[in-house]
Amino acid sequence: MENFFSLIAEFYTFITIEGQTVSLTETHYIVVASNNEKRMNIKPASSVTLADQLIMANRSISLQRIVISKRIGYHSTITLSGYLLVNNISTSAYVNL
Repeated sequence: MENFFSLIAEFYTFITIEGQTVSLTETHYIVVASNNEKRMNIKPASSVTLADQLIMANRSISLQRIVISKRIGYHSTITLSGYLLVNNISTSAYVNL
């Protein structure tokens, strides 16, 4: 059996126009708002585009860049609500397996 912490996963790193970053595996969900829509959506990291905005604690913010990389080791946090803030950016603890 392969060691969970030695798995290689594809990560999406979202960099905002103000320099905040958050990295998620391709199947982890993140809360976004589309520039052309007035509502929030929950998308897998692999579906987020530069047209989306990340949701922060008190506002939304545009993306400057999305970097895709392969990394070793990851874990999935469990929370009571299923959501958490990472670098003040709203993310989900849920993953699409």
